[in-house]
Amino acid sequence: RLRTVVCRHWLRDLCMKGAACEFLHQYDLSKMPLCRHGDRCKVKDCPFRHINEADRLECVFYSQGFCIHGPFCRYRHVRRERADLPHFLSGECPFGDGCHFAH
Repeated sequence: RLRTVVCRHWLRDLCMKGAACEFLHQYDLSKMPLCRHGDRCKVKDCPFRHINEADRLECVFYSQGFCIHGPFCRYRHVRRERADLPHFLSGECPFGDGCHFAH
């Protein structure tokens, strides 16, 4: 398997997986993992990659109602108005408990 992202644990000299690790064990700025704080990072000289909030993919868990990672999620949390949700205006959802959106 091709290793494309630097191991977060290796950066802190804490990776226990050695050669079995699925992440890269060499310092390469172009392959650094994303910063958990994204474009809100305030750390001077942070070694992690920073991307604009608008360029991040949307979190499917948040869009379904809950994301366990909260503000530290690597994906974008998009707040929706109830009127923006499919079937909300009709008063009932044909998908019931199988719906991917929070009700």
